[in-house]
Amino acid sequence: MNRRIIAGAAALVMVMGGAVCPAEVITESFSLTASAEDYQQEGDIYYEVFKGGKYIVVRGLANADAAEVVIPDKIDGVPVTVIGEKAFYECEGLTSVTLPETIENIEIGAFDG
Repeated sequence: MNRRIIAGAAALVMVMGGAVCPAEVITESFSLTASAEDYQQEGDIYYEVFKGGKYIVVRGLANADAAEVVIPDKIDGVPVTVIGEKAFYECEGLTSVTLPETIENIEIGAFDG
């Protein structure tokens, strides 16, 4: 009897565990098939606008030779709030990135390599 209760509770936790992840996180995650042509450019960075202009996600380095990058707090009046997944991945020549106070989230691997 105790094994059935434990098995039932474990199954319930596994099923409910997936429901905790907000759909927004899943639908707005970085697409590995996207290319630079899918994004807009501002200075040395590529970016993407979300939620109809509610916020901006920095997606990558537009100038491969850039050593120092300053991320603006706004682009066209829209706040820059996220440094996207692997945005500066393997940008070995990059020595300095200045972030604005508007940044709320730095996604996984943003500065790897």
